[in-house]
Amino acid sequence: MNPEKATHSKEIRKILKEALHDNKDLNLYLESGSKHAKLTSGAHPLTILSSPSDRKSVKNFEKELTEFIKKIRENTITHGACE
Repeated sequence: MNPEKATHSKEIRKILKEALHDNKDLNLYLESGSKHAKLTSGAHPLTILSSPSDRKSVKNFEKELTEFIKKIRENTITHGACE
């Protein structure tokens, strides 16, 4: 799935494109859900609102995405150190 199909919000599509491009090493991908698309690395999904209501929602999504990527990176480092 591409960002254009994941959400109607231009701002969120731009954020998603940047996140996917900048974090290729995490193997992130978009998948469709029952009501909303999800950004996932396999085990950890992040729900993407199809039509956020305002700028605050976009800022909240950007914050959630940053935390999501941070958690995945921490998890990857932890699992990599164990091997």
